[in-house]
Amino acid sequence: VLRRRHRAGRLHRRRRGPGAGRGAAEGRHHALRSRRGDRRHGDREKQRRADPAFRETLRALLGSPNPHARFSAVWVLFQAERPTLRLLPALLGALDLPDGDLRWQAAQMLTALGRLAPEVLPVVLHEARESECAVRRRMAIFVLRELAPERAETGAVYLSALDDRDADVRRAALSCFAKLTDPDLALARRA
Repeated sequence: VLRRRHRAGRLHRRRRGPGAGRGAAEGRHHALRSRRGDRRHGDREKQRRADPAFRETLRALLGSPNPHARFSAVWVLFQAERPTLRLLPALLGALDLPDGDLRWQAAQMLTALGRLAPEVLPVVLHEARESECAVRRRMAIFVLRELAPERAETGAVYLSALDDRDADVRRAALSCFAKLTDPDLALARRA
């Protein structure tokens, strides 16, 4: 009989342990409260993004001499509203940032903007051909791979990039060429 009571007491204590009783209720309350706090923070963020003064501040940062400030402003504006051509210079400038992750984010945003505005394609073609910065030429080639891979102009950029003085640009052009489903015959022979 003693053993049964002892075992029953131990089982009872296990049920009332850290996962049950007042401690668990407090833990659930804290988790709920923190979720509400996260939700409130998200609401404040939405309000801030909708604030015209905040957007004007961000638009002013698009012309900042600090490349990271420009990128931050373009990223927030890109997420907060429908992207416009006003963001194009800052996105092009972000293609040669030292941080590779930021460059790729800029390339993805530039691709999305190019799908919304056809005026972006000629600008990216020009950057891929004639930018002085090799990193920017390489990133523009990657944007072209996503934006207009099968266009004749893109193939011509790949072909001319195979003779680029920078090895990374040549590699980028070759890897983009390898992803084409129906390459131009002259491009195929050259590659």
